[in-house]
Amino acid sequence: MPFFSRRVPYDRRKLLRDAEAACEKRRWRHAARCYGQILAAEPNNADLHYRIAPLLARIGHHLEAWESFHIAGQSPEITGSSAHTLTLYRTATQLLPTCFDAWRELSRAFLRDQQPDAALRVLREARQNFKGRRRRPEALILLREMQKLDPWNPEVVLDLCRLLAKRGRKAEALYMLDELDRRVAGHMRSRARALAWRIDPTFLQTWRWMRSDKESRRARSKNTAHRVRRRA
Repeated sequence: MPFFSRRVPYDRRKLLRDAEAACEKRRWRHAARCYGQILAAEPNNADLHYRIAPLLARIGHHLEAWESFHIAGQSPEITGSSAHTLTLYRTATQLLPTCFDAWRELSRAFLRDQQPDAALRVLREARQNFKGRRRRPEALILLREMQKLDPWNPEVVLDLCRLLAKRGRKAEALYMLDELDRRVAGHMRSRARALAWRIDPTFLQTWRWMRSDKESRRARSKNTAHRVRRRA
């Protein structure tokens, strides 16, 4: 066999050393290539997926990065503790901020760890990354999940109703705003009625908005007068 046609022998240890050295020098592409060569021989190695996922994200291979994050996240040897699981998915959301599945998995990890408040904060953070017409389906899912954790949070309900109206589900949005109206008062009720009017600008909605706005102004005036008396 001619010398130049010989195959370069597969040296796992050398590839690992080269990958680690490349990471230290922030040579992400070279490190990813080294780990990729090992993964070609060991496609189900969760530890390698855990190592290569951040590198793939940093060099712009977002789909492949999430696939590796996901494989690592399903492995007990990587996510044997809730802390490791949370760290893995938090890293995924930081490096892949528009990856919908990464945010959902992080939220679910907090729920499995009995931390519903943290899961809600994650969903709220995720919502900021899913705006615009093309991201409305994902935004709707995020808001639905927020509502499960905090059913009548006014800000969540208002955001959800705005999105429902944009997707042509005005009847559902108006029903939720009526329910919210029964649960809030003051400025928040006025905001709910104003949104209902924008969705359905009828005489009835106009009257209800004007009435709630008047009540809100009266309440603010009373509060201001009360604070003035206390200071005096």
